[in-house]
Amino acid sequence: AHGEPLGEKNVEETKKFLQAVHDEDEKEVRKAIGNNEQLLERLGVVSSKTQEFIRAIEKAGGVGKISGAGGVKKGSGIVVCMHRDPKIIKALADDFGFSTFSTILGEGGVRVEQMTV
Repeated sequence: AHGEPLGEKNVEETKKFLQAVHDEDEKEVRKAIGNNEQLLERLGVVSSKTQEFIRAIEKAGGVGKISGAGGVKKGSGIVVCMHRDPKIIKALADDFGFSTFSTILGEGGVRVEQMTV
């Protein structure tokens, strides 16, 4: 909603992202990642180097957003990126001195299969 505090908008966008992942809706996942990153930048929690990296990803046809503990002065956390060609993300990350790893969004996390007391 217009005039809504940025923190509340961030929560709203995160919920949209999670729903899009659950629904396996790539278009909405990409949209939510981009919207969330814009809010995080407006909150001032994204370093200029990371913003440059994300702009390069966007220019190449992908999207990205920070996740975890943000770092404005020193790097921390991660950047979640999506691109149809992961090699492009790897090449850009190398250019910026960042390391990469691939993952699958929406996979089940840690859970207790069986508990013995």
